[in-house]
Amino acid sequence: MDFTDQVLTSTLLLTTLLMVGLLSFLKSSVKDRTTEMILKSENFNEDQLLSKTRDHFRGRGYRIVKLEAAQETVTLSGRVRPSIFLMMVLVVVAAIGMGCLGLVLSILVPFFSDNWLAIAEIAGFTAIGAGLFYWNGSDRIEEISLQLRPNAQLWVRGHKDELAELQRSLNLSKIEVPQNNN
Repeated sequence: MDFTDQVLTSTLLLTTLLMVGLLSFLKSSVKDRTTEMILKSENFNEDQLLSKTRDHFRGRGYRIVKLEAAQETVTLSGRVRPSIFLMMVLVVVAAIGMGCLGLVLSILVPFFSDNWLAIAEIAGFTAIGAGLFYWNGSDRIEEISLQLRPNAQLWVRGHKDELAELQRSLNLSKIEVPQNNN
């Protein structure tokens, strides 16, 4: 095996590893990100915190689906919409990744070098497939559970991004992250 073959083989290996990373990135883009935390308000009393939280989630399209009087929890349900920006990033990354794989294969395997147009088409269809996979997998109904605790504390469990937005918009501080036993 001469030096050129060694370089091409190692390039194929690295490109294959990059494809594994791309698949992992696609898979994690639709993964459930449910978490729980306890938030505290320095600016609101308990009634104001409850009212602001209700208004926040109502404004984001959530509605009450379950009230549990025994545990004093409220469960809200709403749709988490996919991000157009993330979909475009996934499409571009998938197109570049498949294009690189096609380029390496066209150099290493003579059959592929004669069919470069087919490789380009496969890269394009794969990129579109990656975007559709993300779009269909991330557009789902999410639930958020809330429990008001003493001293203007709020226990919440739900989608990580929604809880971060709640924390940011109401200027709440995270005081504890309970162990998740899921």
